[in-house]
Amino acid sequence: MYQHLFVILLLLSAAVGAVAVVRRFKLPSMLAYLAIGIALGPHGLALLTESAEVESFAEFGVVFLMF
Repeated sequence: MYQHLFVILLLLSAAVGAVAVVRRFKLPSMLAYLAIGIALGPHGLALLTESAEVESFAEFGVVFLMF
């Protein structure tokens, strides 16, 4: 349970920091979300491994971005 909380806090804090940096350069915040996903994902720093929990969390993220 605590590992899921750690993953959520890691993603949220990284996203907030990246959006702040990207907005300073007057770029769209979507670039920050993509960069964080690539950097923290299994093909970047591999802090998040591919699993069913990460996949369901990613689906919720896509739904939230749509609305």
